[in-house]
Amino acid sequence: MGITSAQTVANYQVSDGIGSPLAAYKHSERTNEVFLEFPVEFSNGSSYVLSVENVTDLMAML
Repeated sequence: MGITSAQTVANYQVSDGIGSPLAAYKHSERTNEVFLEFPVEFSNGSSYVLSVENVTDLMAML
């Protein structure tokens, strides 16, 4: 994943009014993982949709 695009919080949206994360952290060793931190807790038993846009790979390809 492209470092800049993977850490841009506006590239992530969660359904049901959750919205974008407060922060997006790229894993230091596993370059294909991003940790997302949200301002609210997710409800147990509820389903959510995570939409991801404009995140590129390491070669800057969508």
